[in-house]
Amino acid sequence: MGRLFGLIAVLLVFGAVAAISVIESRSNQPGFNSDGSGLLMRGYDPVAYGIEGRAVKGVPAYAHRHGEVVVHFASAANRDRFAAEPERYLPAYGGHCAYGVTQGQRLDSDPEAWRIVDGELHLFLDQGTRSLWMLEEVGHKATADRLWQESVGRPTPLAAN
Repeated sequence: MGRLFGLIAVLLVFGAVAAISVIESRSNQPGFNSDGSGLLMRGYDPVAYGIEGRAVKGVPAYAHRHGEVVVHFASAANRDRFAAEPERYLPAYGGHCAYGVTQGQRLDSDPEAWRIVDGELHLFLDQGTRSLWMLEEVGHKATADRLWQESVGRPTPLAAN
């Protein structure tokens, strides 16, 4: 078990180094993980996670600009829900990997690797990182919340219930 955890830790370090450079080149607004054009969450619909219980790719026809980021939605209804209460639906930690935030880093995330915790949408670098988060979810969330608030100067946004 110790060797497996050690191997996972080594893989995370190598993955984190690669992801950090991706984030530094992709983020165009402080706090948000977006691509060079400002697209948040690789175009996935943040409302769908809480409504449909799954990751759903949005479409440009249902786009909404939130500050400097653009969010895509799968339907006009989801776009309108978001427009009425964006803070409720934005991903925690600006869409960066939640586990990475516990390590003081802003890493990229895969919208297919997600979890809703206490009404907040959390995204992760990959499914393995999501599994690491879940080993100590309460402690990781408390650490991530504290570090994110210190680094950005505001509480994490709430996501759909």
